[in-house]
Amino acid sequence: MLILCESIYVTLGNIIEAYGKRLQNKFRFGHYTRESLANEIEVLSSIVKQVELADNAICLCTMLLYGMFLVMFYITISMGISKEESFKTNLVTWFMVWNFIRAIYLFSRLTLNGCRVQKESKKLRNIGMECSRRIAISRADGPTLMTFSLLLGNIKDANLAVTVGGMFVVEKSLFLSVTSTIVTYGVIMFQMNDSNNILAK
Repeated sequence: MLILCESIYVTLGNIIEAYGKRLQNKFRFGHYTRESLANEIEVLSSIVKQVELADNAICLCTMLLYGMFLVMFYITISMGISKEESFKTNLVTWFMVWNFIRAIYLFSRLTLNGCRVQKESKKLRNIGMECSRRIAISRADGPTLMTFSLLLGNIKDANLAVTVGGMFVVEKSLFLSVTSTIVTYGVIMFQMNDSNNILAK
C-alpha cells in the first residue's frame, strides 16, 4: 500500500515537472503560437484531472497509512510511559525503539513524496510568471496574448495537490501537526499515569 501511494506521488510529481520544463523551454526559445498555447491549456486540464483521479483513488489508502503511523507512535509512547514491569525488559525496549524509528521513516517517506506534488505545482506557477514576463516583452499578437492569459489563469487556479482522505493536503506542515499531536498525547498519558499512581497510593 505504501509503495503504491509513493509511486503515484512520484509519477504525478514527474508529470508536473515535465510539463513545467516543456512550457519553460517553449517560451525561452520563442516557440509558441496561439494554437500551441491552446494545446497547453488542454494538457494542463488533463494533468489536473489525472491528479484528482489519482488522489480520489488512493484517498482511503493514505488515510489508513497515516492512521497506522499515528497508532505506531501512540503505542510506543504508551508503552514507554507505562509503569508496567513487563514493558521494562530489553526486548520490549528494543521493540519500542525500532517501532518508533520505523514509524518516523515510513511517515517521512510518504509525506515527502506527497509534498513533491505540491512543490512542483508551486514551481509551475513560478514558471507561468516567468513566461508572462517573456511574452510581455515579445511581439506576440492579441489572440496569442489572450490565449496565454487564459493559460496563466488556469495554472494559478490548478488544484495540483494530494490529500489524506480528502481531509487535508499532504505538505511539510504535516510534520509539525503530527509532532504536536504526539507531544500532546504524551503529556496527557504522562499526567494520567501520575494520577493513577497517586490514587493507588
